[in-house]
Formats: sequence, C-alpha cells, structure tokens
Amino acid sequence: MKGNYIYMFLSETEKPLYIGISINLVNRIETQHFKSSNGNLSLECIHETDRILYHQAVSSDDMKVKERYLINKLNPKYNVKMIIYYTIIKLLVFQKNLRLLKIIIVFFLLIFQLHK
Repeated sequence: MKGNYIYMFLSETEKPLYIGISINLVNRIETQHFKSSNGNLSLECIHETDRILYHQAVSSDDMKVKERYLINKLNPKYNVKMIIYYTIIKLLVFQKNLRLLKIIIVFFLLIFQLHK
C-alpha cells in the first residue's frame, strides 16, 4: 500500500504503543518492524501489539503534522525517544542556540543508529 500513511500499534486494551508514518505501509510494518532484526522497535512493543490502525493522509506534510499531533496528544509508550528529541530541539530553537542544537542533533542521530 503506497501513499502517505500514519499508523498506530495498539495493545489489547487499545492503548497506543507506537505511532509512525510511511509512504509504503505494508513494507514498513512487515519488513522494518516485525521481520527485521535491526528495526527501530523493541521486542516488547512488538509482543504487546494486538492490532494496527492506519489512516491515509492527503499529503506528506499532512502525514507528518498528524503524526506529531498524535504522538504529543496520546503519548505512546514506545515513541519516548522521539518526544524527548523534539522537546530538546524546540527548547534549543527557542533559545536560538544553533551550535548546541547541531551537537544535540548529531548526538541523537548516533543514538538512534546504535539502537537499530
């Protein structure tokens, strides 16, 4: 399924576990989350997932805005790294500390690569 998709992994009690976006939904979920040994989700998240909801957005920008909104509103258990990352970036941009912002972005990119 190709398009601009937002998807949400839900637990048995319908609590949001993870929210993501993709332009190739089936490939993203099957090969990068469930079948890959170097995916970005923990085994705990995969085992807790009972079902997956998805929504087709009208554009790439729409998809990204909806993802941010849902993550900030629902606070899914396994999106914690992204919430911390975006909070730090917002603070640094607000303070106009661009040098430190660049250092933090590189640091988080390295951490995300190590956890894959």
